[in-house]
Amino acid sequence: MVYLEDDDSAFELVGSLLAAESFDCRLEHVIDEAGYRAALAPPPDVILSDFNLPTMDGMTALEIRRK
Repeated sequence: MVYLEDDDSAFELVGSLLAAESFDCRLEHVIDEAGYRAALAPPPDVILSDFNLPTMDGMTALEIRRK
């Protein structure tokens, strides 16, 4: 699972909530487009994204994944 998020505390909170619900997953924290592109190989099963990031937005992330 890739989580595109620039706020470390939000990333940690989501990780804690998933673990508390016994989701068996590995979160990969990415904060920018370069890291996001790198995290897409191999393609993840799930992508979570903050909509507003300093260097891109959720719609751009969606378009990059579609390509």
